[in-house]
Amino acid sequence: MPAPTSPPETSNRVVLAGLLVDRPVERVTPSGRLVVEFELEHHSAVRDLAPLERVALRIGVVALDQVASTCRTLAAGSAVEVEGVLNQKLWSRDGRERRGRVEMVARNIRIDVSSSPLNLDNTPEDGHSRIEVING
Repeated sequence: MPAPTSPPETSNRVVLAGLLVDRPVERVTPSGRLVVEFELEHHSAVRDLAPLERVALRIGVVALDQVASTCRTLAAGSAVEVEGVLNQKLWSRDGRERRGRVEMVARNIRIDVSSSPLNLDNTPEDGHSRIEVING
């Protein structure tokens, strides 16, 4: 049996639409990189995974540099679509137990500026105009 090969980077592409739970938190690293973090809440209907009917999740999102600067205008409740990759942040407490948190690192963020209620079912006929703010 051949040895497994590493999957291509594109196998870790995630797109989620949702609402910001709180206002984004901004910081600057010692090297001067802008970092913005926020929590995204997603709800959607599932049509092809019976008996699962709905999906709901919250995930931390990290945006860097130019993408992060776009997030400065966001507020709690802002509707966004985030494209990025999943990353697991790991840490140890007292060198013993390793803990981790899965987060989404944003490559693109689109802000939904529609005045109608947000439809997160991702159907093409949802009637929402999305403006791409950053294309990184």
